[in-house]
Amino acid sequence: MSTRRSLAAAWMILALTGCAGEAQIAPNVGNNEGARVGAASHRHPSKGGNFASSYSGHYLIGCFELECYPVRFTGSGRAAFLGKSSEKIIFDYKGGGTSATLSTSKGDSITASLGGATCGAPVAYVVTGGTGKFSGASGTGTVSIGNCVKHAKRRGSYSDSWSGTLYY
Repeated sequence: MSTRRSLAAAWMILALTGCAGEAQIAPNVGNNEGARVGAASHRHPSKGGNFASSYSGHYLIGCFELECYPVRFTGSGRAAFLGKSSEKIIFDYKGGGTSATLSTSKGDSITASLGGATCGAPVAYVVTGGTGKFSGASGTGTVSIGNCVKHAKRRGSYSDSWSGTLYY
């Protein structure tokens, strides 16, 4: 009897220390990855996937005397998940970064950070969030801007295309 009690006590101690220690790992049904039991759940986007769009419009370089300020691209076009939409890209020469906002006619929008603004060459983007139905959006990809500032004019027309992913 004392051997049974000792084994039972050892089993209880092991079981209790396992519960009191780190969070246990349990399978996450559907993708075979582990998930911490009792840990805060992360939002898993249920919509989205491959993202592609094309826009065209005008750009403006703001210069005063010999000092130039951000280039502003403003256009319209079509995008996956947004449909007919508008685009605003601001490229700051002074290290402020490049940001983009893609907006639907209903006011829902996606915001992204771009790795720069170069005519013709693909530039990486990271979706940093959104509003409305795109609140909490994420994704990555590239955007290629053509027919733009390479002409060294203060204003003109441009076109671009986006490809990558978008989840919301």
